[in-house]
Parts: sequence; C-alpha cells; structure tokens
Amino acid sequence: MLGSSGQCYNEVYMPRLPYVGEEQIKVYEDYVIGSGNFGTVYRGSYQGTVAAIKKIPIQGSLNDITHEILICTRLSHPHIARVMAVSKTDRAILIANEYIHGASLEKVLHGDDANFRVLNEEEQCYIGLEVALAVEYIHSKNIIHQDIKPANILASVQ
Repeated sequence: MLGSSGQCYNEVYMPRLPYVGEEQIKVYEDYVIGSGNFGTVYRGSYQGTVAAIKKIPIQGSLNDITHEILICTRLSHPHIARVMAVSKTDRAILIANEYIHGASLEKVLHGDDANFRVLNEEEQCYIGLEVALAVEYIHSKNIIHQDIKPANILASVQ
C-alpha cells in the first residue's frame, strides 16, 4: 500500500507515524513486560531510547492490527504512552511505545512493587483523577478502551 507521499507501508498505513525497517526496533525477548489479546510486550529500544515493544503475531488479516495502530496514532495525552514507530517482519508487527518506568497500578495498590511505598488516600484519589482524565480524553476521540483495569494501567516512578 502506498501512503499519500508514495512511500510503501507494507500493507499497513500509519498516518503521522514513522514506519521503520525491522532492524531499527530492537526487541529484548528475555525481558517480557506483559501480554494481552493481541500479543506480547517486551522491553526494547528504538533510536537508542528505551521502549516497550508490542510484538503482534501476523495471523491472517492485518485489519485488527491496523485498526489498533490507527487508534493509537490518534492519541496524544500526557497520561497515555505514545506510539513512536511501527515495523513489520515476516511474522509480526512491532509497535515501539514510550516506555513507562514503573509498575502496574495493580502492583502499586497491593504493595507488590518495591519501588513504590503504600499510597495514602489523597495519592490514590490523585491517580484515580489522572486515569479518569485519560479515559475522558480517549472517549472524546470516540474510542472505547474495553479493558481498563489496574493491571493495564502503569504508574511511573517519580
């Protein structure tokens, strides 16, 4: 498929997003961050920057993957990790996302991460407000997340 500039996007068109060769996105396969419906997220790098690399196996049609990528490229919010680049290998789509140095909100709330102390009520309310603002933002873009839960929300170490 060709973008408006004539650039080839290997069947996946990502507006305003650098589509890069697979050698530019490094995946550290021994460092699994998590996994979900579409694929597995690994620690990796893009252009020398630490990144969370979502590796989505190509199984049949690319429509669902393309749809997720197009949705993610529409988002620009301080509480949502941004997509930095996308690549395609013979077997998978690689999505390089901003890396959040922290832990899942689930681990933070249960005291399961040594980098976080137990949060007081005011801090918990503040995090709840930040999550609500991010959800309000994605809803303003007519997007429904469908899987918002503490395990899918990352709290950064600051």
